[in-house]
Amino acid sequence: FSARDAAVYAHEQIGHQRSFYYGGYVLKGTDGRFVITQPLESVVHPFASTLFFPVNEPGPLIPPEPYELHARYGSHTALSMVDPEWVKQRGWSRDEALLNLQVFSTDEMYSIILDRRVAYVSGAEDCLLEYTPNQSPEEALLLANIAPGAGENSLGRRLDRGEIRPGDWVRRLAVAGEFKIVQGNALWGPRSVVYSDWS
Repeated sequence: FSARDAAVYAHEQIGHQRSFYYGGYVLKGTDGRFVITQPLESVVHPFASTLFFPVNEPGPLIPPEPYELHARYGSHTALSMVDPEWVKQRGWSRDEALLNLQVFSTDEMYSIILDRRVAYVSGAEDCLLEYTPNQSPEEALLLANIAPGAGENSLGRRLDRGEIRPGDWVRRLAVAGEFKIVQGNALWGPRSVVYSDWS
């Protein structure tokens, strides 16, 4: 039962619950086995900080002893939760809007790269993606371009303005680190590594 298997199990637990963000941890026991914390609801995206902050809890979710925090996982909401005007302003097709919704966001990637831990995003009921930070020069460049101090030319702002398409963002992630499709759908294709020529 690998860390990835544990993330798949968490993804299955979230299933069709797409009205809110959900998140939690993949934990590693002293015996080398992997387990998950049960998916909990969150007000902000599940990678907003190093630890996960569930809704209605006074503080962050603390990994229980003697488990070690191995990876984080989180889910995204459904396209039905997105304002159609928001999509229209960017000039995106429905598939691009879905892609944008299912992939790690620029804000999430900033936190994930700094955390240096594997992250899994349950982008939809039929889509689970994995990113492993690798501290490469390409990843450092991506981090600089999504950092809060990047200003108007940040990748996040350019995506917001429709200057960069969601597919371009996916390819930048593929160049930066180890980006994988764990469970694919019609949009992503089968389980595989995502390379820089992805389309």
